[in-house]
Amino acid sequence: MAYITTRNNVSLYAKIWGKGRPVVLIHGWPLSADSWDDVAMTLVEAGYQTIAYDRRGFGRSDQPWDGYDYDSLTEDLADVMEFCQAKDATLVGFSMGGGEVARYLTNHAGLNVRSIALISSIVPYMLQTEDNPDGVPAETFVEMYNALRKVVVDDGVLAARLGAGQRDPSRDRRRDRHEHRLRRHRRHRRHRLDRRHRRCGLLGVGAIERRAGFDH
Repeated sequence: MAYITTRNNVSLYAKIWGKGRPVVLIHGWPLSADSWDDVAMTLVEAGYQTIAYDRRGFGRSDQPWDGYDYDSLTEDLADVMEFCQAKDATLVGFSMGGGEVARYLTNHAGLNVRSIALISSIVPYMLQTEDNPDGVPAETFVEMYNALRKVVVDDGVLAARLGAGQRDPSRDRRRDRHEHRLRRHRRHRRHRLDRRHRRCGLLGVGAIERRAGFDH
């Protein structure tokens, strides 16, 4: 584990496991590097180095006020790769993480990248339009926005109650979920994954590379 300081002085929490050709795992919203643990352990056993980090504003990384546009997030990715001296790397982006992968290829011309994998990615375009009929309806984004606003308002009310000395039930739930993840992680480290799990875990890199012709 490491904390990486970006060019904008933002601290990013990263898990750097194993040795070998690097695979950078970029999580989706609203997850963290922990979401890659099972895949990362499989890849390490197969001889790769895995680099998974909490995006700014997520998990254990700093939560600055700004810098959440894809250009800034991509510079964070570039700083992580530079810190880890990642070369000939595979970039794997899940959901929101696919945006960083695509923007990195544009802004950095694929520097030090051998191949990419986009898994359930938001790329190329999320909104449903006449020329993108398989996209997400605009009403869905409105519902998400309203739900997030409600959470912010509810959290504000909760903060006021906590000021009066009341217990925070959501904190207890978060702590329980964190402890559950830790127990699950320890179980995985004690027991080797079976052959079928290894093959499934490698599909995201090995099979995609072969199909895309990146393994030459």
